[in-house]
Amino acid sequence: MDDNNINSNITPEMDPVPPETETPSAEKSEFLQIELHDTWFEPFTSKSGKEYFDINIPPEEVGGDWAQITVPAGLVHEKDHAPHTRVLSLPADRETTYTLNRKTGELRPNGNPVVDYQETPLPNTEIMDLLAASKEAVSREFTLSLSPNLVEPFTSRSGHELARISIPNASEQDKTPWRKFIVPQNVVKPVGDRMEVTMKERGISSVKRSFLQRDSEGNPLLNDQGQKIYQVQEETMPNTRIKSLLTRPPRKKEHETILCSKNLLDPFVGKDGKEYVSMRFRIPEEPGKSPWARTAFPRNMVRENRSGKSCTITVPKDWVPQVTKYRTSRDAEGKTLFEKEPNIKMPLSEVKGLAEAWMTKSSPDRGPAVAEKSAKQTSPVTKTTPHRDDGAR
Repeated sequence: MDDNNINSNITPEMDPVPPETETPSAEKSEFLQIELHDTWFEPFTSKSGKEYFDINIPPEEVGGDWAQITVPAGLVHEKDHAPHTRVLSLPADRETTYTLNRKTGELRPNGNPVVDYQETPLPNTEIMDLLAASKEAVSREFTLSLSPNLVEPFTSRSGHELARISIPNASEQDKTPWRKFIVPQNVVKPVGDRMEVTMKERGISSVKRSFLQRDSEGNPLLNDQGQKIYQVQEETMPNTRIKSLLTRPPRKKEHETILCSKNLLDPFVGKDGKEYVSMRFRIPEEPGKSPWARTAFPRNMVRENRSGKSCTITVPKDWVPQVTKYRTSRDAEGKTLFEKEPNIKMPLSEVKGLAEAWMTKSSPDRGPAVAEKSAKQTSPVTKTTPHRDDGAR
């Protein structure tokens, strides 16, 4: 640190602190002491070759951008048997000048902000009170209760155990990638069906948002190793801001319900090991194609109605069903063969209309094609069949 930034009245030949305050001694006066972490201290050497420490104070405690107290190195010593901890000793009967630094909002020609240095002498008793209040404020913590889906544990290349926390976008219409930040795994613990993350109230975290790069045709760009290329946007964010983003009221989702015959539902387990329900429904007939199509929903979206003959499927209103259609042909023996076509997207309202048409009297032919299977069908709510992959997920 440059001596000229410590005190505007100090010349290069002078030292920032009078020499009579350099070394604590019980014979001279009573000393006040406080223990602080290493990160509070910034050592520097004056132009005259003497050693000093700058002690940084959080801006909230002093009403400025940041503040520093400069003391001789002899007033600071490491605490025995306490790694990364130093003890500051100040004479109780004297004053120490601390420098308050405020940014004026103006910029220098090189783009750096103009800083207004205000030097304020305070009794050492008040300095100690200020440091104690700052120490207490910096140590305050808060706990976030998050869904496990937002917490991704991983091990860094250097072997550190970390966790990546996702911050969902405020609006469902915002399709940009979610912001993410990283914390040590030792501040994350499971509590019931939630994950609790403990953070420093006065801390600042690096938050990143990664955008997948694509070519003009929409295909992901790959590097020489065949890995996808991302553009990363990074910003520093106060932990209190992160807290507000992760504790805002839950978004109210609009839902749509589909009423369908239980006989048209087939439970299955997907390749991801999760349970799904495949729903068959009639579609307008096309030459060479089956009049039946399929789509699938997660098992927890399906509820059996009291009648035992129908089920209600509750899905988000913005759900876009993936629909599978089938081509038909006949073999030499006249047996009908089915060939699955690639999945297509179909509006939810259209799938709902076609599925519920089966439940109304106005429905066309109610399906001799499924009558034989209907008698054998069981409820997806009570039975799970072995693995299958009909491509309708």
